[in-house]
Amino acid sequence: MKNRTSNTQTIKEHPVSAHEVTTEISGPIARIAIHRPERKNSLTPSVCLELVEALKTISENEEVRVLIFGSNERGFCAGADLLQSLSEIPRGEDANLHGFIDDHYHALIRSLFSLSIPTIAAVRGGAVGFGFSLALACDFRIVATEAKVGPVFTRIGLVPDGGCTFFLTNLLGVGKAMELIYAGKRFDGPTAVELGLAYEHVADAQVDEAATALATTLAQGPPLANAQIRHLVYSNNGAPLDEALDREARAQAKQLVTADVAEGVMAFLEKRAPNFKGR
Repeated sequence: MKNRTSNTQTIKEHPVSAHEVTTEISGPIARIAIHRPERKNSLTPSVCLELVEALKTISENEEVRVLIFGSNERGFCAGADLLQSLSEIPRGEDANLHGFIDDHYHALIRSLFSLSIPTIAAVRGGAVGFGFSLALACDFRIVATEAKVGPVFTRIGLVPDGGCTFFLTNLLGVGKAMELIYAGKRFDGPTAVELGLAYEHVADAQVDEAATALATTLAQGPPLANAQIRHLVYSNNGAPLDEALDREARAQAKQLVTADVAEGVMAFLEKRAPNFKGR
């Protein structure tokens, strides 16, 4: 867990916008969200790095005891922005796709997961693909009843990343994780709760209120003990996240250059079923 610097000033509510990321600190509760409503809050490499910087600032603030990773009117996160992300990935014989994934998308997961405070994903709308992994990287998930969440990677010929294989396997076991990943389906809030992936589901308009109520309760707990609890629970839960992220990044780097992914992306954009050829 990271060390946190002392800050003796009283923290008052102060929203901050850094381009496409919003942060707000109100007392012991910090909030962060992606703000790309025109792209359903999908992620680009630059947005990942903005989020990493915002999380670093939060981690260094001693007054913050809980983080809510929130949604806006366009949902939680629709995964990677396919058009922009695929246009930015390195290409050619010397391209380091593994490093590109690791330095951007997986840097975000590491930053979120390494916080020493409890984290809550407040999920409205969609949380699919990498957005689903992002929600799983939080300790708790409060999901709107009508939300659509799931590991939809296989729909466009990709393998899971963002720690999805790590989080799903630890939460559900190998069999159920394999079932969800292979199927690549989206499911709603009640199903997420039934599976054990969400703390509770509530009406869309009540997600923020429910997340704040849970955060308020958690913030009243002992911060040093909470930090140790996070470390102990996750340390005793199988292989380290870093190893899973590295394996996922290497697998995804190989997959990104296949004809199947090109077909999957075109099918997604053309709103048709993909015709995968296995090459």
